[in-house]
Formats: sequence, structure tokens, C-alpha cells
Amino acid sequence: LFVLLVVVGVVLGKCLNECNGHGTCEPVTFTCSCENNWSGQDCSTYQLPLENGVPVNDLTVNTRVWNYFHIQVTEGTRSDLVVEVNQTSLGGDVDTYIRVGDLPSRSVWDFRDISTGSNAKIEIEHPETESPYYIGVYGFLSARYNIKAYIKTDCPDDCSGHGSCDWDSVNNVPVCTCDLGWSGETCNSNVKTLQNDTLLEGQSVAQGSWEYYQFMNTKNTFTVELLQGEVSEEDCDLYLRYADLPSLVDYDYRNVQVNTNPHLQVTDAKRGIYYLGVHGFRQCAFSVKFTSYNVCPNGCSGASHGTCGSDDITCDCTARFTGDGCETMLTSLPFDTNMTGSVFANAWNHYHFTPVGTGNIIVNLVQDDPSMDCDLYVRLNEEPTKRYFDYRENTFANNMTITIEDPDSTDYFIGVLGYSACSYTMSTHMTQGLFLVPFLILLPILVSLFLFIFLFIH
Repeated sequence: LFVLLVVVGVVLGKCLNECNGHGTCEPVTFTCSCENNWSGQDCSTYQLPLENGVPVNDLTVNTRVWNYFHIQVTEGTRSDLVVEVNQTSLGGDVDTYIRVGDLPSRSVWDFRDISTGSNAKIEIEHPETESPYYIGVYGFLSARYNIKAYIKTDCPDDCSGHGSCDWDSVNNVPVCTCDLGWSGETCNSNVKTLQNDTLLEGQSVAQGSWEYYQFMNTKNTFTVELLQGEVSEEDCDLYLRYADLPSLVDYDYRNVQVNTNPHLQVTDAKRGIYYLGVHGFRQCAFSVKFTSYNVCPNGCSGASHGTCGSDDITCDCTARFTGDGCETMLTSLPFDTNMTGSVFANAWNHYHFTPVGTGNIIVNLVQDDPSMDCDLYVRLNEEPTKRYFDYRENTFANNMTITIEDPDSTDYFIGVLGYSACSYTMSTHMTQGLFLVPFLILLPILVSLFLFIFLFIH
């Protein structure tokens, strides 16, 4: 065929189809020299270049028609080339062919998948690097599809011999699945395992270094305690992270205060593996302990709201309160009545009231201890949030007051937020309307006038 095309070209004095505008015509042989990504005797076949790990989506191939692609494997690659073709249309049938160095056909190919399934995956071990791989998608029946090619590389340091190398096909990166007791991107960090309610003694960390620990949490609350030595110059910091090793910038909880016995308490704990990192701000020796236990949500918000059930998980709310933690008052908060409550850090308790008569409303909250930190919010017609509120008192004052002047005769919602865990006593009071003041001043005059008129008539 090629010889015939050359003869035809010489006779006609031009290249076949003038190379379709995608190549140059050789003046002696009248054959086409095609531009990049174009091939065929007349440069009519387009080959879409594929980037490593970058999918090309929503493509269509017609019946008995080819779509071509190519990818070059970089020299020095130690792993495999994977080509995935996923049919997205309900009907149709696409076949996948791969050939090294040239376009494949239905009769000439190096690898192929002609199954009737909707997903084709061809994995080529130790691919060549001198010639590109050409991929042909043939429409046995017209169909839509997505295509992706990626080069699987090895895990760094072969997971340090402490794990297995897996492939993350979403992000196109190798990932190590570490053996028990090891962690890190390359499984090179030795992680000691903590047992619940068991003190691990004889630990130490150098200045600027880390010691890592892991533990399995099965409860909704746990505490991590660090018992340091008596040397005043020692200083350890605690960092905690779920499902991965913590660092100075990546962590879920931390305690970096200068404290002989730093600790962390997590009251909304997930089930699963947590990693504890002890960082030596200065060199220190220590013992470490992890204790896991169940606590009712928000401690049931205090005795006036509810009590924790026998399972230590479920709250038994009083008649006036509802919610998992008995945090929401069902009935209107009565005026001039003390209401006690408590909140965990980042938890809310909710109340509401409706003004009766005229006058200002005073909402007062007194914390049980000055070291605690509650924040007080009020919002009209809806429960307040940290972002949406009409009144707020979030200072460090132990005694907080919000005054609502000339309130509307509608519902007001109070929110008590635990910036840190705190217990409190709260009350609402409605002041006397200002119109009563002149009335009380005039009352003696009106009484005297009434008596004068009465005596005059009689």
C-alpha cells in the first residue's frame, strides 16, 4: 500500500490529500512528514497526547472508528504503565489496543482488552522508555468513554521495610500502608502503643526531637496525661492527631503550656487510632498514660437539665429539657428565677423567653468559678450562633449582663457557649416600665384632688 501511494504521489506530483494540512510533503518521494500528534500516510490520524495521571473525559468514538492516544514513559521509571478506559454510556462497546512505537490495529498490537465489560485496565510491567506507547480505542459499537494513563512509581525507601506499597489511583501517587507499630510517609517512625489506663514509664525525648505513640480509642472521651520529672528546666509539649502523626503545624489538639504535668482531654472523640507526639521543647524525661471512658453528651448540661443514665452515654432529661445533652429548654424561662447549668468546651445550652408587659429585660449569668469561661448570646426569634446574634457578652468577666431595651413582644433565645468548660447560674429580670414613674409622682396629687371633690360635693 505504501509503495502504491508513493507511485500515485509521484505520478500526480503531490502528496496524498496534501497531508491534510498536518504535515509537509517530501518533494522527491511525495510522502508526508507529519506534525507532532498526527500520523498516517496523509497525516489524517490525530493522536491525543496523554499526561501522566491526567484523565481525558467525555470522549466519543463511532462504530468502526479509531481514536488514538500516546504517552511517553520517562527513562529511569522503575514501575508499571497503567491504561484505564472506562465506558460511560449505557450502550455501545469499545475495545482498547496498545502498541509500542506505532499505531495499533485490530491485527497488530502488543496489548489489548476486547472484553464486553464497561471498564478496561491494562497494566504493563517495566515499560520501555525509548519509544512512546500508542493507544487505540476502537468503536466496536459507538460509545462514550473516559481514558487515563499513569505511571506507577515505587514507594519511597520501599516503605523502610515496615509496610506495603499501595497505589492511590485518585491522586496517582504511591502510598505506604505501615505495619503495626510504624508510621509516617515511609513507615520510618517507630510508634509505641499505649494501653488504656496503663502508665508507660521511663520515656524521654531530646530537645527538638519527637517521640510518637498510638492508641485505639473506643469511647467518646479520653485523657492523655504526661508526668514529667522534677527538673524545672525540662519542657515537653503534647500534640495529638487522629489517624496520622502530628507535627508542629498539623495536629488536632495540643498543649504547649509550661507545665510539669501537661494533659489533653478530648470530649468529642472519634472511634479509631489516635497518634500522640511528645515534642521536646527542651530535653525531658516523662511517663505517659492514656485513659478512655464514656461521658454523657455535655455532661447532660447540669443537674437541673438532666442526669447521665446507667450506660454512661445517654442522658435522662428533666421534663423541661430535651436534646442529646439536655441542652435545650422546652418551656419559657421564667423571670426572676435562678437557672443553673453547665457546658463543655465548644458546647451550647439553649433557653428562650417572651417579654410580658413593658420595660427592659436584663439577662444575667454568673460563673461558678472565675477560672471558667462561658459566653452569653441572645438572638431574636432564633437560636444564636457565634456568627449570628443580636446581643453578646464574651469577655472574661465572671458576672455577665445583657440589657435589652424596649424589647419586642416576641421570643428571645439565649445561648450559653462554653469557651472552656464552665458551670453557671443564670436569671432574667424585667424592669418596671418608665410610664409608671410619672404616675407614681402624680398619685398623691390625684388622691388629694379626689378627696377635695368628694368633700365639696357633700
